[in-house]
Amino acid sequence: MLFIDRQYSGSRDEYLDPIRSQYCEFIVLLDARWQGTPVAWCPNIYVDNDQALARGWIQGFPKKLGTVSQTRTFTVPNRAAPALGPGGRFAATASAVGYRLANALITLQAPLADPHTLAARPMVNLRHFPRLAAGQQGDPAVHELVMALLDDLAPLLTGAGFRFELAYTVTDLHSLKVSTQSQRRTRGAAASPAAQPGPGAHLRHDPACGKEQPRVLRHPS
Repeated sequence: MLFIDRQYSGSRDEYLDPIRSQYCEFIVLLDARWQGTPVAWCPNIYVDNDQALARGWIQGFPKKLGTVSQTRTFTVPNRAAPALGPGGRFAATASAVGYRLANALITLQAPLADPHTLAARPMVNLRHFPRLAAGQQGDPAVHELVMALLDDLAPLLTGAGFRFELAYTVTDLHSLKVSTQSQRRTRGAAASPAAQPGPGAHLRHDPACGKEQPRVLRHPS
């Protein structure tokens, strides 16, 4: 689970419009494999900004609106913020439609020697946009697995909480080949902008994370 305080920008200096470019995010990532390659799969993600929601759907993230809060830190030492060092304590919460989804509380212990290792598995998503015309609901306008290509970053199972900063750019979305049989099985799935792959999508749980999980990752209804 990751609680993230984000700010995005593009070619028009969107960061100078903070009401749109800033948002908080709660994301769940699972270790998975795509044809033998370790990847990250996102079954759940919540944001508090509708522009971030739309951007996520385009990339294949199953984003929903929620409320995400986390402890802030500042460069000036003060009693209202934790220290960025051993003993510093951070908390975060995520909720949606009146229900609390997750709490987090971490205490910093030591700096990481290489923080880049926390964000390097390629992210695989499903871009799904259904048709609403009569007789065509089972034939989505877009239905493809994609791999987000970042500038050399990726997540890793740590077994503990951590606090870090990073910057990255989504440079491309690489379409992954899905068998015709898989496409037939997944058609007719729930008509949401980010439905998840069906039984034939070949995205499997990574046993390296050490927990018994279904071999096929499915988005809860």
